[in-house]
Amino acid sequence: SPSPSPSPSPSLPPPVPQVSYLTADVHEHPTAVLIQGMFGRQRSRGAVEAFLYSYGPNDGSVYVDVISREVEHWRPLTGSPIADTAAAVNRDGVHVLVDMKQHTESHALAVLALRPAPVVLAWLGFPGGAGGGLCQDLVGDPIVSPPEHASFFAERLLLMPRSVTYQV
Repeated sequence: SPSPSPSPSPSLPPPVPQVSYLTADVHEHPTAVLIQGMFGRQRSRGAVEAFLYSYGPNDGSVYVDVISREVEHWRPLTGSPIADTAAAVNRDGVHVLVDMKQHTESHALAVLALRPAPVVLAWLGFPGGAGGGLCQDLVGDPIVSPPEHASFFAERLLLMPRSVTYQV
């Protein structure tokens, strides 16, 4: 009698969510000051597997050095075309893309329009959403994005507790 063929192994989900961050501000910039240390804390807790796609200038500052070492997956993309940046996010297979610029200088809203990740969040760089269906959710707090103003946002509000501000 023929031997049974082996059944394919089911794909196991990664042990932690893969979250990617997209910004041009890993240099001498207020955003870098705010996120410095964040990835190290995430890593020590095992909360997420973090990717950071940095398409801004590398000014050789301590921020570039520290942040690039503390995040699990550092992706310097300075000068990369929009399609290449979106392809890098997609190729890494991340679950969530967090846009840290929205409508500020050097934004990458065109990358979001290419839908490189299943879930796209807006957080930090701009105290409002991206609009235009680019992000499903907006991370905020009850002060910056009050729940009673939810109807004014294109995104669903994900509010941090009052004891934590949206700026880490």
